[in-house]
Amino acid sequence: MFNFLSVGPPVYFVVKSSNFDYEDYTTQDLIRAGSNPSSLVSQIFSASKAPNYTYIAKPTASWIDDFIDWAGNDNCCKYRKDDGSFCPNTGSTKECSQCHIELQDSRLTPHDFEKYLSFFLRDNPNEDCPKGGHAAYGQAVRYETNSTSHLSVPTSSYFMTYHTILKTSADYTEALREARVIAKNISDTLNAGLAEPKHEVFPYSIFYVFYEQYLTMWTDTVKSLGISIVAIFFVVFILTGFNLHAAIVVLITISMIVIDLGGLMYFWNISLNAVSLVNLVMVRKISSFTFSNCILSLVCGYLILTILFCRPWVFLLNFVLISFMLTSYQRNQIVSTEPEIL
Repeated sequence: MFNFLSVGPPVYFVVKSSNFDYEDYTTQDLIRAGSNPSSLVSQIFSASKAPNYTYIAKPTASWIDDFIDWAGNDNCCKYRKDDGSFCPNTGSTKECSQCHIELQDSRLTPHDFEKYLSFFLRDNPNEDCPKGGHAAYGQAVRYETNSTSHLSVPTSSYFMTYHTILKTSADYTEALREARVIAKNISDTLNAGLAEPKHEVFPYSIFYVFYEQYLTMWTDTVKSLGISIVAIFFVVFILTGFNLHAAIVVLITISMIVIDLGGLMYFWNISLNAVSLVNLVMVRKISSFTFSNCILSLVCGYLILTILFCRPWVFLLNFVLISFMLTSYQRNQIVSTEPEIL
């Protein structure tokens, strides 16, 4: 991967806001490359200058800048003479006429922006019109068109770039973490000066769905195991007639089992993920059922019942624990190949 690939998976920074005014010049400066060093495009460009830290390999292209360049090229925008609808830039002069869009200070007027946005997103690029937006931005901009005025208003859009080459699970996790940091900074820029946040920017890449779990895995593990161990302690404490020693014995025994399984996961190189966490919680629940019944029989004085019940259940518990670990190990072997597939 490092020898033959120059970039990693694509990443999309999605501007999720239905009330973002793309036609306004001040708002455009928050997106476009230019004098604003905190704009969306500028922040991604700055991130691409430190790829070892941000995991962003390339700058992103701005559809707003390309839209303005497309509108300023007389060979690009054309409309049909009969009904004024979109005509591709390759359309004949017999059927189509040039739009002759006039730019003001190298910008589109709000009316022209809404009028010709759909034209730009449907126009294919070629030698005479290299900025046609259909190929690069046809799916990147979502807009709504008024059926009466035929003006199009953007509702959301994304800006695509690429991650660096990602090889290990740690690389994928850190790439996701850094992308979220960049997206949060962009969101703060777009919401600066507003009474309450209205605009949201979030990153997306194909591997985020899986590796998102690793961002909070240790927190989830401590929380899940902590809640279960507290619950087990109080349940055993109440069912044994408020016998503190019995509850502590069950608690220590189950904790030793979980610690042993953690050591086995380390030596088998089983990563801590959602599957292994579920297995750990299930092991704790099954262990609590087995040993709480054993300790309850012992506390109540049923020694023979304790021996008859505990021996087969403890023996069966060993197979359950091994089965859970084998499941986690097999899943870990499958997961270890996923980054290479991506």
